[in-house]
Amino acid sequence: MTQQEGSDKSSSSNRRQWIGICTSILVLIFSWNPTMLHPGMKYDWSGWNVSDLRPLAHMDAWPADPANKLVHAKLHSVTDVWGPESLAFDSNGAGPYTGVSDGRILFWNGARWETFGVTSSIRTSVCNRKPAALKNEHICGRPLGLKFDAHGNLYIADAYFGLLVMGPQGGVAHPVSTEADGVHFMFTNDLDMDENGTVYFTDSSSRRPRRQCNLLTFEQDRTGRLLKYEPSTQQTTVLAQNVYYPNGVAVAKDSTFLLVSLTSKSRIMKYWLKGVKTGSMEEFADVPGYPDNI
Repeated sequence: MTQQEGSDKSSSSNRRQWIGICTSILVLIFSWNPTMLHPGMKYDWSGWNVSDLRPLAHMDAWPADPANKLVHAKLHSVTDVWGPESLAFDSNGAGPYTGVSDGRILFWNGARWETFGVTSSIRTSVCNRKPAALKNEHICGRPLGLKFDAHGNLYIADAYFGLLVMGPQGGVAHPVSTEADGVHFMFTNDLDMDENGTVYFTDSSSRRPRRQCNLLTFEQDRTGRLLKYEPSTQQTTVLAQNVYYPNGVAVAKDSTFLLVSLTSKSRIMKYWLKGVKTGSMEEFADVPGYPDNI
Protein backbone atom coordinates (compact mmCIF):
# COMPACT_ATOMS: atom_id res chain seq x y z
CA MET A 1 0.00 0.00 0.00
CA THR A 2 1.38 3.41 -0.95
CA GLN A 3 1.55 6.34 1.46
CA GLN A 4 -1.19 8.07 -0.55
CA GLU A 5 -3.44 5.01 -0.36
CA GLY A 6 -2.89 4.82 3.39
CA SER A 7 -3.76 8.48 3.76
CA ASP A 8 -6.94 8.08 1.67
CA LYS A 9 -7.96 5.03 3.72
CA SER A 10 -7.42 6.95 6.96
CA SER A 11 -9.43 9.93 5.69
CA SER A 12 -12.26 7.65 4.60
CA SER A 13 -12.27 5.97 8.01
CA ASN A 14 -12.38 9.35 9.76
CA ARG A 15 -15.29 10.48 7.59
CA ARG A 16 -17.24 7.34 8.42
CA GLN A 17 -16.51 7.88 12.10
CA TRP A 18 -17.77 11.46 11.98
CA ILE A 19 -20.88 10.43 10.07
CA GLY A 20 -21.58 7.72 12.66
CA ILE A 21 -21.07 10.11 15.57
CA CYS A 22 -23.24 12.84 14.03
CA THR A 23 -26.00 10.37 13.18
CA SER A 24 -26.00 9.08 16.76
CA ILE A 25 -26.21 12.63 18.15
CA LEU A 26 -29.07 13.43 15.78
CA VAL A 27 -31.03 10.35 16.87
CA LEU A 28 -30.50 11.20 20.53
CA ILE A 29 -31.60 14.81 20.07
CA PHE A 30 -34.79 13.91 18.24
CA SER A 31 -35.55 11.13 20.73
CA TRP A 32 -35.15 13.63 23.56
CA ASN A 33 -37.54 16.12 21.95
CA PRO A 34 -39.56 14.76 18.99
CA THR A 35 -41.04 18.24 18.29
CA MET A 36 -37.72 19.05 16.61
CA LEU A 37 -38.92 16.94 13.68
CA HIS A 38 -41.74 19.41 13.03
CA PRO A 39 -41.68 20.52 9.37
CA GLY A 40 -41.79 24.17 10.47
CA MET A 41 -38.52 23.86 12.41
CA LYS A 42 -35.85 25.91 10.66
CA TYR A 43 -32.22 24.84 10.97
CA ASP A 44 -29.09 26.83 10.36
CA TRP A 45 -25.85 24.94 9.68
CA SER A 46 -23.75 27.98 8.73
CA GLY A 47 -21.75 27.83 11.97
CA TRP A 48 -20.50 24.28 11.42
CA ASN A 49 -16.78 23.55 11.39
CA VAL A 50 -16.01 19.83 11.70
CA SER A 51 -12.36 20.46 12.53
CA ASP A 52 -13.40 22.45 15.60
CA LEU A 53 -15.66 19.89 17.33
CA ARG A 54 -13.34 19.57 20.30
CA PRO A 55 -15.55 17.45 22.62
CA LEU A 56 -15.28 14.52 20.21
CA ALA A 57 -11.55 14.75 19.63
CA HIS A 58 -8.94 12.74 21.53
CA MET A 59 -11.50 11.33 23.94
CA ASP A 60 -8.99 8.86 25.36
CA ALA A 61 -6.80 11.75 26.50
CA TRP A 62 -9.47 13.51 28.56
CA PRO A 63 -8.44 14.12 32.18
CA ALA A 64 -10.18 11.96 34.75
CA ASP A 65 -10.64 11.69 38.49
CA PRO A 66 -9.65 8.13 39.46
CA ALA A 67 -10.75 8.75 43.06
CA ASN A 68 -14.23 9.77 41.87
CA LYS A 69 -14.53 12.38 44.63
CA LEU A 70 -18.15 13.27 43.83
CA VAL A 71 -19.18 9.87 45.16
CA HIS A 72 -18.41 11.21 48.66
CA ALA A 73 -20.51 14.38 48.26
CA LYS A 74 -23.36 14.87 50.76
CA LEU A 75 -26.93 15.06 49.46
CA HIS A 76 -29.06 17.83 50.97
CA SER A 77 -32.31 15.93 50.34
CA VAL A 78 -33.59 15.28 46.84
CA THR A 79 -37.31 15.32 47.68
CA ASP A 80 -39.39 17.87 45.81
CA VAL A 81 -36.37 19.24 43.92
CA TRP A 82 -35.96 18.84 40.15
CA GLY A 83 -33.38 20.41 37.89
CA PRO A 84 -31.38 22.63 40.27
CA GLU A 85 -28.97 24.76 38.23
CA SER A 86 -27.00 27.56 39.86
CA LEU A 87 -26.23 27.97 43.58
CA ALA A 88 -26.01 31.21 45.56
CA PHE A 89 -25.46 32.22 49.19
CA ASP A 90 -26.79 35.46 50.69
CA SER A 91 -24.67 38.10 52.45
CA ASN A 92 -25.04 36.25 55.75
CA GLY A 93 -23.70 33.05 54.23
CA ALA A 94 -27.09 31.37 54.43
CA GLY A 95 -28.17 28.95 51.76
CA PRO A 96 -27.63 27.65 49.26
CA TYR A 97 -30.41 29.07 47.11
CA THR A 98 -31.14 27.41 43.79
CA GLY A 99 -33.61 27.65 40.90
CA VAL A 100 -35.56 24.58 39.83
CA SER A 101 -37.49 23.45 36.77
CA ASP A 102 -40.95 24.55 37.93
CA GLY A 103 -39.93 28.23 38.25
CA ARG A 104 -39.27 28.36 41.99
CA ILE A 105 -36.23 29.66 43.86
CA LEU A 106 -35.54 27.32 46.77
CA PHE A 107 -33.64 27.96 49.99
CA TRP A 108 -31.90 25.31 52.10
CA ASN A 109 -32.78 26.17 55.73
CA GLY A 110 -30.40 23.64 57.21
CA ALA A 111 -32.89 20.81 57.33
CA ARG A 112 -34.98 20.98 54.17
CA TRP A 113 -35.70 22.98 51.02
CA GLU A 114 -38.33 25.72 51.24
CA THR A 115 -39.69 28.11 48.62
CA PHE A 116 -38.05 31.56 48.68
CA GLY A 117 -39.66 32.99 45.57
CA VAL A 118 -40.77 32.47 41.98
CA THR A 119 -39.91 33.99 38.62
CA SER A 120 -43.49 33.85 37.31
CA SER A 121 -46.66 35.04 39.07
CA ILE A 122 -48.56 32.26 37.30
CA ARG A 123 -48.68 29.27 39.63
CA THR A 124 -51.44 27.11 38.17
CA SER A 125 -51.50 23.32 37.95
CA VAL A 126 -49.15 23.39 34.94
CA CYS A 127 -46.46 24.57 37.37
CA ASN A 128 -46.80 21.69 39.79
CA ARG A 129 -43.83 20.38 41.73
CA LYS A 130 -43.27 17.38 39.54
CA PRO A 131 -40.81 17.75 36.66
CA ALA A 132 -42.50 20.40 34.55
CA ALA A 133 -43.10 19.65 30.88
CA LEU A 134 -40.81 21.55 28.52
CA LYS A 135 -43.82 23.21 26.93
CA ASN A 136 -44.65 24.99 30.22
CA GLU A 137 -41.28 26.56 30.95
CA HIS A 138 -42.23 29.81 29.26
CA ILE A 139 -45.25 30.01 31.57
CA CYS A 140 -43.76 28.91 34.88
CA GLY A 141 -40.25 30.29 34.36
CA ARG A 142 -36.89 28.56 34.41
CA PRO A 143 -34.45 30.30 36.79
CA LEU A 144 -30.84 29.52 35.94
CA GLY A 145 -28.05 31.86 37.10
CA LEU A 146 -28.35 33.42 40.60
CA LYS A 147 -26.35 36.08 42.45
CA PHE A 148 -27.03 38.28 45.51
CA ASP A 149 -25.91 41.91 45.49
CA ALA A 150 -24.55 43.82 48.49
CA HIS A 151 -28.07 44.93 49.47
CA GLY A 152 -29.51 41.43 49.68
CA ASN A 153 -31.32 41.57 46.34
CA LEU A 154 -31.22 38.36 44.33
CA TYR A 155 -30.52 38.76 40.61
CA ILE A 156 -31.80 35.92 38.46
CA ALA A 157 -31.15 34.91 34.87
CA ASP A 158 -34.43 33.30 33.85
CA ALA A 159 -34.22 31.43 30.56
CA TYR A 160 -37.52 32.90 29.33
CA PHE A 161 -38.12 36.13 31.27
CA GLY A 162 -34.69 37.74 31.04
CA LEU A 163 -32.71 39.34 33.84
CA LEU A 164 -34.85 39.57 37.00
CA VAL A 165 -34.42 40.80 40.55
CA MET A 166 -36.07 39.71 43.80
CA GLY A 167 -35.95 41.55 47.13
CA PRO A 168 -34.29 40.21 50.30
CA GLN A 169 -37.62 38.78 51.49
CA GLY A 170 -38.21 36.78 48.32
CA GLY A 171 -41.59 36.68 46.59
CA VAL A 172 -42.19 37.27 42.89
CA ALA A 173 -39.21 38.49 40.87
CA HIS A 174 -39.61 41.40 38.46
CA PRO A 175 -37.71 42.01 35.20
CA VAL A 176 -35.00 44.64 34.93
CA SER A 177 -33.74 43.77 31.43
CA THR A 178 -35.42 41.78 28.66
CA GLU A 179 -33.67 43.03 25.50
CA ALA A 180 -30.58 44.80 24.22
CA ASP A 181 -30.11 46.79 21.02
CA GLY A 182 -33.69 45.98 20.06
CA VAL A 183 -33.15 42.20 20.23
CA HIS A 184 -35.21 40.34 22.82
CA PHE A 185 -33.43 37.80 25.01
CA MET A 186 -34.26 34.28 23.88
CA PHE A 187 -32.25 32.22 26.38
CA THR A 188 -30.94 34.16 29.39
CA ASN A 189 -28.55 31.79 31.10
CA ASP A 190 -25.98 32.76 33.74
CA LEU A 191 -24.72 35.85 35.55
CA ASP A 192 -22.15 37.25 37.93
CA MET A 193 -21.30 40.66 39.44
CA ASP A 194 -18.21 42.78 39.73
CA GLU A 195 -17.05 44.63 42.85
CA ASN A 196 -19.36 47.58 42.08
CA GLY A 197 -22.51 45.51 41.61
CA THR A 198 -22.55 45.63 37.81
CA VAL A 199 -24.21 42.49 36.44
CA TYR A 200 -22.65 40.50 33.61
CA PHE A 201 -24.81 37.86 31.98
CA THR A 202 -25.28 35.66 28.92
CA ASP A 203 -28.05 35.27 26.39
CA SER A 204 -27.14 31.90 24.91
CA SER A 205 -29.03 32.33 21.64
CA SER A 206 -31.07 34.89 19.75
CA ARG A 207 -32.81 32.10 17.85
CA ARG A 208 -33.67 29.26 20.18
CA PRO A 209 -35.17 28.99 23.69
CA ARG A 210 -33.79 26.82 26.47
CA ARG A 211 -36.02 23.86 25.65
CA GLN A 212 -34.11 23.57 22.36
CA CYS A 213 -30.70 23.90 24.01
CA ASN A 214 -29.32 20.69 22.47
CA LEU A 215 -29.78 22.21 19.03
CA LEU A 216 -27.46 25.08 19.93
CA THR A 217 -24.65 22.55 20.07
CA PHE A 218 -25.78 20.44 17.16
CA GLU A 219 -26.30 23.44 14.85
CA GLN A 220 -23.21 25.23 16.24
CA ASP A 221 -25.43 28.27 16.75
CA ARG A 222 -23.44 31.49 17.05
CA THR A 223 -26.13 34.06 17.87
CA GLY A 224 -25.33 34.25 21.59
CA ARG A 225 -24.33 37.43 23.42
CA LEU A 226 -22.39 38.53 26.48
CA LEU A 227 -24.05 41.51 28.18
CA LYS A 228 -23.71 44.01 31.00
CA TYR A 229 -26.47 45.52 33.15
CA GLU A 230 -25.77 48.61 35.24
CA PRO A 231 -28.30 48.83 38.13
CA SER A 232 -27.59 52.51 38.81
CA THR A 233 -28.61 53.55 35.28
CA GLN A 234 -30.77 50.53 34.40
CA GLN A 235 -28.88 50.31 31.11
CA THR A 236 -28.01 47.08 29.30
CA THR A 237 -24.96 46.94 27.02
CA VAL A 238 -23.90 44.25 24.56
CA LEU A 239 -20.24 43.40 25.19
CA ALA A 240 -19.86 40.61 22.63
CA GLN A 241 -22.15 39.13 20.00
CA ASN A 242 -22.08 36.27 17.48
CA VAL A 243 -20.81 34.02 20.27
CA TYR A 244 -21.10 30.22 20.21
CA TYR A 245 -23.47 29.15 23.03
CA PRO A 246 -22.21 31.47 25.82
CA ASN A 247 -23.18 29.93 29.14
CA GLY A 248 -21.51 30.25 32.56
CA VAL A 249 -20.03 33.58 33.72
CA ALA A 250 -17.48 34.27 36.47
CA VAL A 251 -15.98 37.70 37.24
CA ALA A 252 -12.44 37.85 38.62
CA LYS A 253 -12.10 39.00 42.24
CA ASP A 254 -10.34 42.20 41.15
CA SER A 255 -12.93 42.73 38.37
CA THR A 256 -10.23 43.04 35.71
CA PHE A 257 -11.75 40.32 33.54
CA LEU A 258 -14.48 37.73 33.40
CA LEU A 259 -14.62 34.17 32.14
CA VAL A 260 -17.42 32.82 30.00
CA SER A 261 -17.90 29.23 28.93
CA LEU A 262 -18.74 28.43 25.32
CA THR A 263 -20.62 25.17 25.75
CA SER A 264 -20.72 24.01 22.14
CA LYS A 265 -17.05 24.87 21.56
CA SER A 266 -15.70 23.24 24.74
CA ARG A 267 -13.65 26.19 25.83
CA ILE A 268 -13.51 28.99 28.37
CA MET A 269 -12.96 32.51 27.08
CA LYS A 270 -11.54 35.53 28.92
CA TYR A 271 -13.18 38.92 28.35
CA TRP A 272 -11.12 41.88 29.60
CA LEU A 273 -12.99 44.49 31.67
CA LYS A 274 -10.00 46.69 32.56
CA GLY A 275 -6.52 47.50 31.26
CA VAL A 276 -5.07 47.84 27.78
CA LYS A 277 -7.04 44.82 26.54
CA THR A 278 -10.44 46.15 27.68
CA GLY A 279 -13.22 44.90 25.44
CA SER A 280 -11.17 42.10 23.87
CA MET A 281 -11.78 38.37 24.22
CA GLU A 282 -9.24 35.56 24.12
CA GLU A 283 -9.14 31.84 24.82
CA PHE A 284 -8.48 31.00 28.47
CA ALA A 285 -8.83 27.20 28.55
CA ASP A 286 -9.63 24.29 26.28
CA VAL A 287 -11.70 21.77 28.21
CA PRO A 288 -13.18 18.30 27.59
CA GLY A 289 -16.91 17.83 27.29
CA TYR A 290 -19.41 20.68 27.28
CA PRO A 291 -18.72 23.30 30.00
CA ASP A 292 -21.77 24.85 31.66
CA ASN A 293 -21.50 26.95 34.83
CA ILE A 294 -18.22 28.33 36.16
